[in-house]
Amino acid sequence: MTTATDRQKAKLIRKYHTLCTKIGMTDDERREMLADNYGVESSKDLYVEELEHLCTVLDTEANTKECQLKEARRRVFGAVGGWLDILYGKVPKQDILRYRERIEKIKAIACRQTEYKDFNKIPLERLANISFLFSKKQKDYKKGSVVADIEVERLKYLN
Repeated sequence: MTTATDRQKAKLIRKYHTLCTKIGMTDDERREMLADNYGVESSKDLYVEELEHLCTVLDTEANTKECQLKEARRRVFGAVGGWLDILYGKVPKQDILRYRERIEKIKAIACRQTEYKDFNKIPLERLANISFLFSKKQKDYKKGSVVADIEVERLKYLN
């Protein structure tokens, strides 16, 4: 028969493994962390209090990483969306059908750029690369447009 403490420990072990997966830790990284911080090889060897503390720390890290990913995804939407605005014109939010198509197009571009099938699986570093790439494209295009406009004006003057 299992006691309340055993059930609590089993629940915390499941939570620990879920958080490690959410953070993206490999099995080797888990074992190394347990050995370095607690001197054990398995999460089953930890006391309930240690598991609670570990889960609190991992939960904080997971939430921080999740916030960073959300912010990076927003930046990707802004950068790629800005580039699409330059190419095709802005899409008003009131035009729900075209706006949703635009969102799907942005996700498809990001996935194609990173070779991931799911937009939400793209890691933080790759999201940062995409947002930088498309922001740089916008800046280059705007600078190029200014230079081209100046050159056109110069040619008009010469003719």
